[in-house]
Amino acid sequence: MAEIVNFKVWDDNNVFTNSFKMTTKYTDLGAADGGKSIIGVMLNISLEKESTSLRPATYELNILYRTSLNDKFKYLTSFSNYYASGHINLGAIEITKNLKPPIKNIRNIQLQIKSVGIRNNFGINDIGLIFRTYRSINKVNLNEE
Repeated sequence: MAEIVNFKVWDDNNVFTNSFKMTTKYTDLGAADGGKSIIGVMLNISLEKESTSLRPATYELNILYRTSLNDKFKYLTSFSNYYASGHINLGAIEITKNLKPPIKNIRNIQLQIKSVGIRNNFGINDIGLIFRTYRSINKVNLNEE
């Protein structure tokens, strides 16, 4: 028996949205046996069109995190763009934000990116955490025997 299939047409017109949300996988950042200090966050984005006073290309993203799947997401940092004379806002842009103070004693983490507002042609190329792994002193054995 034949089934009716409905196709949706992709619409790539630039519009404003505040409903973007992306959640990463839950990870131990490559070291299950050590704690981590989250020192900063890097975001690489692309803006296809330059922001002008007549056609602003803006974004405001909140980066949230949680350290357990049973916890609620907590605020980590935010990234935003605005129109200003002489402000670079076209092409691939990499932004690094240092956390003061760092978030310490992280074993596992999950990130969530939520938009407050995005307007015009905007894309996220990459997001990364700057962190340091450390181990408890009682796990180190310097005995050569």
